[in-house]
Amino acid sequence: MSFPQGIEPATLDYIEERWFKLADIQHIQESDGNWLLERQMLESYLLIVIVEGQGQLTVDSASSLVTSEEVWICRPGQWVEANMYAFEKKGFYLFTFDIGLATRLSKESSTEQSADFPVIGSASISASEVIPLCQVICQHWFGDNKLQRLRSQGAFHELLCCVLQKQVPIQLNSLTAMIEKAKSYIDEHCREQISFEKLAQEAGISSRHFRRLFKSLYGKSSVDYLTELRMNHARELMRKPDIPLWEVAQNVGYHDESHFRRAFKSHIGISPALYLKNHQLKIAAYSWPNIGMLLPLQVIPFAAPIDHYWTDYYRSKFGFDVKVRLRHDYDFNRKSLLVSRPDRIIAIDDFLPVREQEMLTHIAPVLFIPWKTKDWREHLLMVGAFLEKRQEAETWLTNYDYNQGLISEQVRRLVQREKLIVIMIDRKNMYRWGKGYEGTAMFHQLPLSPARHLDSLDASYELIDPQQAAECDADRILMLISEDGASHATLQTLNSSEEWQNMKAYREKRVSLIQIGPWYEYSAFNHDLIQKQVLQLFGSLRT
Repeated sequence: MSFPQGIEPATLDYIEERWFKLADIQHIQESDGNWLLERQMLESYLLIVIVEGQGQLTVDSASSLVTSEEVWICRPGQWVEANMYAFEKKGFYLFTFDIGLATRLSKESSTEQSADFPVIGSASISASEVIPLCQVICQHWFGDNKLQRLRSQGAFHELLCCVLQKQVPIQLNSLTAMIEKAKSYIDEHCREQISFEKLAQEAGISSRHFRRLFKSLYGKSSVDYLTELRMNHARELMRKPDIPLWEVAQNVGYHDESHFRRAFKSHIGISPALYLKNHQLKIAAYSWPNIGMLLPLQVIPFAAPIDHYWTDYYRSKFGFDVKVRLRHDYDFNRKSLLVSRPDRIIAIDDFLPVREQEMLTHIAPVLFIPWKTKDWREHLLMVGAFLEKRQEAETWLTNYDYNQGLISEQVRRLVQREKLIVIMIDRKNMYRWGKGYEGTAMFHQLPLSPARHLDSLDASYELIDPQQAAECDADRILMLISEDGASHATLQTLNSSEEWQNMKAYREKRVSLIQIGPWYEYSAFNHDLIQKQVLQLFGSLRT
């Protein structure tokens, strides 16, 4: 007996025993800016057909760059968010659908059987193959005659068949199931000593392959995932006044209290004692940048928006402590804060209408950060004064400036023997920094995170193209790259250009990337993260 190419007998049995029903359609097209899908847990399957465009898709904290002529299938229970750009008329399609056993035609069965669906993930497709199907599905779905939806359902079944033929499903799904089983074991035994090598053996793969697959599925290493679980349990126990710290350490898998203290500070960024002290004050960080103004003061907000689509850092580190998840919705945020009653609120003046600012002042004392008239250093000092932590803010800035001095000295030595240029990619543009500073001491003061939220960049940034960058003929390039999807697409285009590939620094692999975050990561904490990258970079160079 022969089977359709790419589909195995077990997959065909699965398909024959189930029904597939299209529930909703979105066709996203002709947008000048980014299209955002805010983080949400799926209640049904989601099929994403990217005919044209690029972007970033995050599924259960694992982020992937997506591009034209790809399909993605996500299942119920997964957390999904997306940021798409560079699409016009063709755009991309979102198909929501349900699956159930053919003998039990109810939506409940789709949830029961969801984990069995043989193709989860991505596949390459031919635009000429799927565009006509997508057009037929949309045409009949949005038609005046409701009977036309039956034709839409038929075309959707044909689309699913095309997707299934692009996969090698059973082997991949079996291996994925083994990793999911290992994750479940970690969840249940995180307080015990766990051997990842043994888990890899039980999955029938090498330790290296296990680590790679785990990170691919969950966006973090198995070690980091275990640490995150332990720290969440630890923070829960630490809030109980009658449990000493040594007992907390033993309860979450650390036999030595000092080892636990080091692990806690390394993961959370704050010592256990200071964490408990600062936790008594309920601070609301109303906007994304406000979080980065609090963390240098070792304050974790209890209310904040942590749906950052470009990074899972804040969710994984501080999601346990942020009990009130704020949104991009004034009414929801106001009601949430009224109920939770914060001690103080920190917000950005430029992000809120005047009326909304006034309404916040009736909930708790509020500090509105002057977003465009003060720099990040002044923002930190203002927050420090507002929280009666001015001394902590000044100490933090002193340490930051000391490290900047170390970097400046390293740059001074480097430029004595190499031609160094600094390039920044921000969304669709590329800039060279240092205009007017070449050959001066000012060039040693590297700009780690410029004020990209202002109406115009500092005059030291010069807009350039790949040809102009190539003409610099630099020995080494320090590349500041924003973490948004549009910036990474620009970098990909740059790396594929002939002018860039012919540059000496590129040929000799002397292009160093420094992640600087999107423009709204203009904060002391983000400057610290960038500075650490630069210190690590220069520590690896002979200067």
